[in-house]
Amino acid sequence: MHAKTYGEAVDALVLIPYMLEAFMVRDRAFRRGSRDHQASSTGMSTGQRG
Repeated sequence: MHAKTYGEAVDALVLIPYMLEAFMVRDRAFRRGSRDHQASSTGMSTGQRG
């Protein structure tokens, strides 16, 4: 898919660290967004617990 999109073949082992990094960044943002959404749904601000 990478070769088709970017016109060059790349070994998957080279791409794995970049793919993991992109996933972790998106996952952190997703979890942060989910937590913020949950807090606003329950009437709590993101800084409050309990």
